[in-house]
Amino acid sequence: MFDTLVLLRQYIRVRHLLRFKSRVELVAYQDRMLAKFFSKTLHKSTFYSAFKQRALDDFPIMNKAKMLENFDALNSASLSLQDAMAEAEQGEKSRNFKTTINGVSVGLSTGTSGTRGVFLVSDRERMGWAGTILGRMLPGSILAKHRIAFFLRANNNLYESVASKGRIEFQFFDLMSSMPQLLADLHTYKPTILIAPAQVLGILAQAQIRGDIEISPDKIISVAEVLYDDDAAQISNAFGKPVSQVYQCTEGFLGYSCTHNRLHLNEALMIIEPDWLDEQKERFCPIITDFSRETQLFIRHRLDDILTRDPNPCPCGSPEMVIKRIEGRTDDVLVLRDLAGVPQTLMPDYVTRAIAACPSVLDFKIEQNTDDELVVFLLASDKQLAKAETIQTLAKLFERHNLRSPTLTIEEQPSNDPTQKRRRVVRAKNIGLPQNEFKQKGQRK
Repeated sequence: MFDTLVLLRQYIRVRHLLRFKSRVELVAYQDRMLAKFFSKTLHKSTFYSAFKQRALDDFPIMNKAKMLENFDALNSASLSLQDAMAEAEQGEKSRNFKTTINGVSVGLSTGTSGTRGVFLVSDRERMGWAGTILGRMLPGSILAKHRIAFFLRANNNLYESVASKGRIEFQFFDLMSSMPQLLADLHTYKPTILIAPAQVLGILAQAQIRGDIEISPDKIISVAEVLYDDDAAQISNAFGKPVSQVYQCTEGFLGYSCTHNRLHLNEALMIIEPDWLDEQKERFCPIITDFSRETQLFIRHRLDDILTRDPNPCPCGSPEMVIKRIEGRTDDVLVLRDLAGVPQTLMPDYVTRAIAACPSVLDFKIEQNTDDELVVFLLASDKQLAKAETIQTLAKLFERHNLRSPTLTIEEQPSNDPTQKRRRVVRAKNIGLPQNEFKQKGQRK
């Protein structure tokens, strides 16, 4: 009963109460919540207890490596990294994701950057998250009947929190299972809400077009990886609905698509300082301070995600920042030499948009393993034509950005593995970014 009340209270707050008339009003609210959070929570963390009387700008900027290094001191549940990791890994092996340690649910990230992150949430935080996600994303009323199909590599108590509450049904589709069986189960289940990573939504869209499944969800939500424009168009065409997004990661629930299907940062629940990557202040890495989580503290935690700000106000009226797109991670940025031989960065969005516009290319992936060579993997309707289109398109792109053309190796793309996070542009770890690139300090206001 208590869990349900927590969920409903948060649903009502997010759906009806947390509405701000201006940016000034939003920031004032954040300041109040931050002060309350510091007063209530900082003393529970041995790492942050000395910062109790300090301003937010005085706190150190964290990242995943520092978080894992100081994990034991950064959570208020007295859990060690060793115990949390062992519990999460056991859950993945057994496919039983409902166990807890001292009432705390433990989960793992996919480890896209090479290191798997660990997240902790208490029972109260789980239900609060469920109320938030339903308040932000549920079409219609919470009292209406909904059937949610959720495709992910691993389940978690966090996701199960939305199930069995009133008239909401939830079914987890384990991506470790065979795709034919998943399609058959989905066809039988007939979800009203379909949630999956973008590449899985693409597979489901193709199945819908072939007639292997016949479903008509009221809402389609992309999670866990970058939603590219060509994928969004294919998915939308197959199901006759726009594709919404939830920007969720180990570090929290960072963003959501509003009723006008524009992606907003979830600034009613956290402070997000943009660490600007360019002088125009268009692209940035987010530095988050989540004042809604007390079990695992995320204070000035810098993500490697690259976000592009949309300067245009949203018709929904929310002053929360609008994001034009999530481009990927900083290690998706290519490093190529300009005409003078000086290393320069090329954003992944420029590359993916250029190749996606090639008519014969169905899918692709680019890997940079050396300073002067790119390997381009292509899935094409006409292999030779796609190869020619890709080479010509990239040559024009490099010329437009005053870059030397690297050696291109074109290969056939292997089938995507839906259990792995999809990345269309990948730079080898031994190729570093130019000195001082992406090192600016974020500013909140």
